[in-house]
Amino acid sequence: MNDRLRKLAQNVSRKKLHSNNWYKALTKLRKEYNKANNIKKDIKDKVVSHLRDKYKRVTFQDENIKAWQRIYGKRILYTSIGGIIRDLKTKSHTPIIVDKWYPSTKTCSCCGNIKKKNKLSMRTYRCKKCGYKIDRDLNASINIKYEGLLSVGTVRTEFKPVEIKTSTLSSLEYLNSIPYVKASLIAETGSHLLKRW
Repeated sequence: MNDRLRKLAQNVSRKKLHSNNWYKALTKLRKEYNKANNIKKDIKDKVVSHLRDKYKRVTFQDENIKAWQRIYGKRILYTSIGGIIRDLKTKSHTPIIVDKWYPSTKTCSCCGNIKKKNKLSMRTYRCKKCGYKIDRDLNASINIKYEGLLSVGTVRTEFKPVEIKTSTLSSLEYLNSIPYVKASLIAETGSHLLKRW
């Protein structure tokens, strides 16, 4: 909850119940909630339409949002990630959905070794078998991409680094042009040249 919503909610709770000032404060609070929900919906729609229009196939993991709520609390609700996943399932041309139980963060994207434990606080993935080191989220995204492509029997296409960079940067520019959105890029040297086990 942003600071303005919190202050408005406190203001409502301080007023005498059902008084004129209480109704005025409640109206302001409802307007602010509607504004926040409209912003969230606008961002969700823009992200989904960008992915749908730019890419033929969209591969994503069907996440367990309820489990995320236990870890992150209400903060996960403000991201609207559940709405984005739901819309990608129905609106993208060819949605490729990876099972939510697939160990994308535990699997090494270089050799395929699966770790037994991978703490959430560890932001860098280190493989004990092959010694490969990579950002945790980038490792998971590579695993999700290849698992999705394997599930539909698509032959892996090798892209040139220039093609990857151009596509990624154009998406990054678009996402950063959306108000209230801040997108960043994780770049790992040589990650586009990885061989799949």
